[in-house]
Parts: sequence; structure tokens; C-alpha cells
Amino acid sequence: MERPSKGIAVDCGCRGNPGKAEYRGVDLETGKVLFEYKIPGLCTNNIAEFAALVEGVKWLILLQKEGKVYSDSQTALSWYKNKAHKSKLEKTGSTQNAFLALAKALRHIPIMNHRKYVEFWSNKLYGEIPADYNRKK
Repeated sequence: MERPSKGIAVDCGCRGNPGKAEYRGVDLETGKVLFEYKIPGLCTNNIAEFAALVEGVKWLILLQKEGKVYSDSQTALSWYKNKAHKSKLEKTGSTQNAFLALAKALRHIPIMNHRKYVEFWSNKLYGEIPADYNRKK
């Protein structure tokens, strides 16, 4: 398979799980970071990956870009496709922003044909996703 060259790659970086989380989207054609957000407080990797995926879809539609939004998170793609999450994160004062990000993402999944916008990025086939934070040990 040929490595995707059009669209947006998304990923998150999380220090601890739950921990401090951020996510970004990168234009596959130019390598330019299109968006980057930090979620205040504590968040899980899955929530941040999901928020990144939905934000990527918003940008893809807004910019009328060719291609898809690529994520290497099977969990984020599953939540997106089912329009529902399965997070087990405990609701506390320090996780409230994670739940706000989750609720916002769920509200912004396109109503019509939402599945056409996303695809799995196989790190095994294509190498590390371009939006990666390079924090793996």
C-alpha cells in the first residue's frame, strides 16, 4: 500500500494515563501543523486521540481538503464510527476538562456520511504517523 499523501494526520501526546494531554493535526502534503491543543488537567490518551480525530474532521471540511483524517488509534476510530465513547475515566475536578473535550467532540461529529472522513493509519505499513509527538520509549 502507498503511504497517504493527502489529508490530515492526527495524534496526541500524553504524559501519564491519565495525565497531561495535548493533540495536533498535521497537513500530510506540507507537513504544517494545522492545529494543536492542550487539554487542561488530567486526560486519557483515548480521549485526546478521539478529540484530535474529530478536530481533524472539522479542519478537513473547513479547508475543503482532499484526502481523509488519519489516526493510528483504533479506539478513537471506533468511538468516532459509533458516535459514542467507552471511557472509564473517573469524573473529578481534575478531569472535568477531559469530559468537556469528549462532549465537544461527540457534538461535532458530522451528521451525514461521517465515516467517509476517517481512516486508520497503520504505523506498520507507513511508518510513524506524522503528527506523532515522538515520546515513545
